[in-house]
Amino acid sequence: MLKRLREKIESKRNSKNLFWKVLVFLKDFLWKIKNSIWELSLYLKSRSALKKLIKGKRVLIVGSGTSAKELKEIPEDVLVFTCNAGLRLFYNKGYNKINLYLCHKRAIIYDYKDIKSLLKKIKCRVFVIDEPGYIKKELGDSYSILIKDYNDNNYYLKRLIKPYNINQIKGSSALKSSSGMRLLQYALFFKAKEIYLIGIDVNEKGYFWGERNEHKHLDIDRNLIKIVSKKYKNIYSVSKNSPITKFIPYKNLK
Repeated sequence: MLKRLREKIESKRNSKNLFWKVLVFLKDFLWKIKNSIWELSLYLKSRSALKKLIKGKRVLIVGSGTSAKELKEIPEDVLVFTCNAGLRLFYNKGYNKINLYLCHKRAIIYDYKDIKSLLKKIKCRVFVIDEPGYIKKELGDSYSILIKDYNDNNYYLKRLIKPYNINQIKGSSALKSSSGMRLLQYALFFKAKEIYLIGIDVNEKGYFWGERNEHKHLDIDRNLIKIVSKKYKNIYSVSKNSPITKFIPYKNLK
């Protein structure tokens, strides 16, 4: 019944009738309130673990862009964050320890089918996923701490880009940034000492393993890095060749 009512209200969105205008307004208002509560709830549940992991530390964020191939030695004091197929890079380099790994259930099942086998070989200190129950059942021994987060949760993003709002920076992209940029949001929000990026190339050139990259978050990612690079001076590119050096300076990771 409620579903039919919502559909009826939505169908009247352009109505000039005052009654339907008020109902559409109330529906949108209540949806925003519900979404804000949901985002805040996720933040509060993950805050303690992420703050303890990140605050005051040096963080290396590794994406799947072509510049990731340039990654060499990683200093002992640097935390390693990666997402999605980034595990392939570390497996190929014989590096079997990740401090924070972000992926979503759908990506593991449909997009990167080798991830499950890699997670049995590479241990993650913190695992962030939209459906924790799936990982508990399938790969319960692949992590130390499990955190629930959705790609649609823009709690961190909205606070980092103030006074801008998401509609102002999204361009033609979806209303959410890429997984690599989500890791950057964690590092900034929880006050990492220094943040190094590699494989976060904000372009459509390709992946480090050679396939063409279809960057669905290109506009919002570029606008996000433009904004935070002006507000925060502790973000660096580990690659001199990455297009991201248009926004942030290169710094050797040592």
